[in-house]
Amino acid sequence: ITFNNVKHSNAGNYTCIASNTLGSDEYTVRLIIKVSLKWLKEPKIIGDIQSSTKLILENIEVKDAGSYECVAENGVDTDLRKIIEISVNGENETNRFSLCSGERRLLAALLSLSL
Repeated sequence: ITFNNVKHSNAGNYTCIASNTLGSDEYTVRLIIKVSLKWLKEPKIIGDIQSSTKLILENIEVKDAGSYECVAENGVDTDLRKIIEISVNGENETNRFSLCSGERRLLAALLSLSL
């Protein structure tokens, strides 16, 4: 059995059942999804998350603008990385997101994980 684009919802027990005219047999395995997610900003770790790709920024200020990187590690495959750019009104840069100073927003980097 091969899994592509594994999600936390894929965790659980899987049973293979084989049978023929002489009898049958089965084998059950448990799939455990272990992914460590970290948020980095220039390049300090600003958050460790076990099961979500969400980063919540509160009381946004101009100094919060910049590149934020989400890094997914599973200990088996190559790390997956997603970078988002955030600008705050008042800063003179063109970026993907604009937030007003003091405004609270929920930002998510969406990752497709393949274990």
